[in-house]
Amino acid sequence: MAILNLDQARVIDPILTKQVQLGPSQGDYVGNLAFPTVPVSVRSGRIIRFGDDAFALIDTRRAPGARTKRRALTYSSDKYTLYQDKIEGELPIEFLEEVQANQVPIDLQLMTVDLAKQTIDLRLEYDQLTLLSDPNAYSTLFKVVLSGTSQWSSAASSPKTAINVGKQAIRKAIGKYPNTAIFSSGIFDALDVHPDIRDQFKYTNDNSLTTDMLKRYWNLENLGIATALVIDPTSGIKVDILANQFWLGYVNPSPTPNIITPSFGYTYSLKGFPIALPAYWGENEETWYFPVKAERDPVITFPGAGFLFQNVI
Repeated sequence: MAILNLDQARVIDPILTKQVQLGPSQGDYVGNLAFPTVPVSVRSGRIIRFGDDAFALIDTRRAPGARTKRRALTYSSDKYTLYQDKIEGELPIEFLEEVQANQVPIDLQLMTVDLAKQTIDLRLEYDQLTLLSDPNAYSTLFKVVLSGTSQWSSAASSPKTAINVGKQAIRKAIGKYPNTAIFSSGIFDALDVHPDIRDQFKYTNDNSLTTDMLKRYWNLENLGIATALVIDPTSGIKVDILANQFWLGYVNPSPTPNIITPSFGYTYSLKGFPIALPAYWGENEETWYFPVKAERDPVITFPGAGFLFQNVI
């Protein structure tokens, strides 16, 4: 493997940009299920929200010669403003020299970019899951705190009954049933041994619960188990981003947001991003730097399209 020179560094960024746009690295990130990416051309703009006027029953009948009724599109006054995430992967020249000397078949340049990419991917997952798990984002009709025998770790609980309550709350708000659920791995383990779930699938050949089984059972299109971890700055221990919450919601399957179709949220992202900027050489440190940058903003566009279960197990 040849050591990078400046000319090589200037032409490698399109290749690395393609790499950083492939998707998350740590486990299976699920925040994008609730906040799908919407490419935008400007760093600030208006958030397109679904509103209750979509349910207005308008008399569209027209008598001969009468004026045709009109209806105008309306937009929310809220705005999105993209924030920038940028980090540089560091690759000391000594690492490159050792790989070259020992003819080790690894691509340290790609590994360095992947590490930088994973850093900004984890940041986005954290932002998305923190946003959807914030009880302050929901009115009292769209959240519940479970306790005692209502918690799904109790054999006396009925997870499906609870989820049906959430389904009806969302349907009455947007006229559609939810199509997506996101919850912690701890909740998934509790469901795996819950007597109701075990009884439902006792005649199947599967020994363990799968996400596909739950999607069929709950009639959902998308289901994500949040497994991403972050280090708690106080204790230094790795903890779940989404710990003991279950989110149910409707997400517009179309990549284009509009005020006619409801959706819980979107991640507005500058077109063409994330990107890998040209690598550059730090003479004093004798280190190559590989900058990776993203510009985006996850936003809740209609809280009534989501329902939050807290203290689930």
